[in-house]
Amino acid sequence: MPEIVSDLVSKSSAAAALGVSPARVTQLIAEGLPVEPRGRISLAKAKAWCADNLDGGRARAGGGGKTGAATRVRIELDRVRVERARLELEKARGALVDRKAAEAAIFARARAERDAHLAWVVRVAPTVAVQLGVDGAELQRLLELEMRQHLEELACRALAELT
Repeated sequence: MPEIVSDLVSKSSAAAALGVSPARVTQLIAEGLPVEPRGRISLAKAKAWCADNLDGGRARAGGGGKTGAATRVRIELDRVRVERARLELEKARGALVDRKAAEAAIFARARAERDAHLAWVVRVAPTVAVQLGVDGAELQRLLELEMRQHLEELACRALAELT
């Protein structure tokens, strides 16, 4: 039996050695897998290239190695898909609510509370004015002024807590 001097093989032999199809070897060549003159492939160079350029699952015979840019993008895309699926599941379970709906509900509640406070001033001012023996319109004006200032302070405090 003659001694093998070179590790140069055909695409189909390289495919068998790398554990991929011949079509995949052609794809890898297009991605930069080194090819010797006359289309032969050095197994040592091919395995080293696979280790440097393909992730473990794709390299098979390459034995892992560095993660290529395309692989990193796929990994990030998969991570985003998993996160999106987790959020959809939490939303379906009722653990999450729609942000716009929540903001609209909070705004409506705050407006209703503001209106109730201002209406209280209008409702109690005449009674208090009679009890104190003062002008009802002037008392209502002063109470409204103080209530609006109080509501503004509450709104500023709430806004400061959000930021």
